Amino acid sequence: MHKIGKLTQSLVTKIPCKIDTDIYKHYNKTIPYFEGEAVYVYSFKEKKMLFARGWQSLLGYKDDEITMLDIVSITTEKYFNFSNELNDKALLFIFDKKQDLEKYSFTLEVEKYHKNGSIIPLSSKVGVLKATNGVLEEIIGISRVYLNFKQSDIMQFSA
Repeated sequence: MHKIGKLTQSLVTKIPCKIDTDIYKHYNKTIPYFEGEAVYVYSFKEKKMLFARGWQSLLGYKDDEITMLDIVSITTEKYFNFSNELNDKALLFIFDKKQDLEKYSFTLEVEKYHKNGSIIPLSSKVGVLKATNGVLEEIIGISRVYLNFKQSDIMQFSA
């Protein structure tokens, strides 16, 4: 397994969401769901997944099984180093900001391993969902299969 960035290692866990919690039920009611996509909410404050939906059909993981560490770890070798460096730099950037945090997001095209070992091209957007007093608390990520994925050794992204 490849090594994940130091900042990501210190902030990202392998704790899945619990679907019987009030916060899960809240997000399940308020976050729209579209067929063919998966969404998560990860808490940096609690260092755990708060919400996940759609991951079984997208990557083979049950919603109460997928973790943030899984999501960052299952990137294919071709994109792993760049993707993880991008994650670390994005975290460093956002933890340095103290206002308007909810305005920040990034989008990337990347390949992930399905639980069965097949490779799935994804378009993923990650944004700040909640910040309090200039401190990042939660992010939201939305991923969908990207049928127009350009097969190259260069990962595309925007921030």
